[in-house]
Amino acid sequence: DTPFFHGFRFCTKLWLCNKGNYYSAIRNVAESIAYFRRALKLNRNYHLAWTLLGHDYIELKNPNAAIECYRRAISKFSRIFFHVFFWYNGWPELDVNTRDYRAWYGIGQAYEILNLPQYGLYYYLKATELRWACDCDKQSKWGSKLKSA
Repeated sequence: DTPFFHGFRFCTKLWLCNKGNYYSAIRNVAESIAYFRRALKLNRNYHLAWTLLGHDYIELKNPNAAIECYRRAISKFSRIFFHVFFWYNGWPELDVNTRDYRAWYGIGQAYEILNLPQYGLYYYLKATELRWACDCDKQSKWGSKLKSA
């Protein structure tokens, strides 16, 4: 029953994030935040939910809460904590992503709202570096597939 349960939790948190993203797209931010928080109750380290929640806090002009959400999306500490805590209890799904350029960009945006452009510039540059690396990875994967065909 364990694999089914983990699959169910994955589908549920994905569904909750999709629903939250829908409400965010139609500018119903309060409803969107509720769905992202429900997804985070299932997995506190679900980086996509943290990133999207940060975007909603940017919409609400709450940059401090947005920075906290984005930092949780890219946090290395939570990854280390889970490795220690679940050493004997089995490994949960780990969704913390330090290479998520959207979270790095969001932190830069929040610092810009706080009138701290020197901090924002660092995060914008990091987001650009990660985005460029991501695009290069995709191009090299496609290039190798095309060459082998």
